[in-house]
Amino acid sequence: MLRRFLLYAVSPLCVVSVLGTACDVTPDSLFVAGDGGIFRDDFVGRVLDDGWSFLGSEPVAGGDSRTQSLAERPGFLRIYPQALDADAEGGTPSGWLRLARGDFVLTTRMQFVSVADRQLAGLVVEGEDGRAVTLGLISVVFPRETFRGFTLLADRGPDEDPDTEFAVFEGTDVFLRLERAGDTFEGAFSEDGVTFVTVGTVSTDLSNSVRVGLGTILRDNCVQDCDRFVPADFDFFQIVFQTIDRDG
Repeated sequence: MLRRFLLYAVSPLCVVSVLGTACDVTPDSLFVAGDGGIFRDDFVGRVLDDGWSFLGSEPVAGGDSRTQSLAERPGFLRIYPQALDADAEGGTPSGWLRLARGDFVLTTRMQFVSVADRQLAGLVVEGEDGRAVTLGLISVVFPRETFRGFTLLADRGPDEDPDTEFAVFEGTDVFLRLERAGDTFEGAFSEDGVTFVTVGTVSTDLSNSVRVGLGTILRDNCVQDCDRFVPADFDFFQIVFQTIDRDG
């Protein structure tokens, strides 16, 4: 579903299971709220809160067993990228997602030091028909320099070009915020969790009901340090079902 996104983003999304298998949850266990509702997971303990579902492929038998962990760094969800699938167009995305409806604000604190070329980590919103929005920190190696910063991308389906925004950033400990207002998505980051800097605004026609979550991605056109699967650590994940003060 996110495959076309992977072709355009400077990196694809890659997440694997904390428990080693997909979470089987019924619709009744999914958190859905209207204006004013809040969901927050602080990743305390060894089990994710109810309502998360797994998107992606399971680790290959005999391969690298490191995928995700709540135990390696207590209080954080640690996510490793998977090995690239050479037969998959743009790479194979996977992630931990949960249901959300209407307008919302996603927030997380992430610690991530990208080493491999075109590895990204951050927030994702997945709609239908290949439409998705991502906000993440990425590293891209060019012949004479390495670009490090944020990419905000809206994949608008197979018949339209993606909408993208970029911002340079050299830090490794950052708060990410992605706000949805109808078909408009605004991405922002903060070094202290209080004052946010806007990366940009993108648009795509997503259904009212989407899946949202966290991930780390290693793009299949990586050209340097592609076998260094550096994890991303997420301190928390929060959904607020209301608008925010953009000056905040």
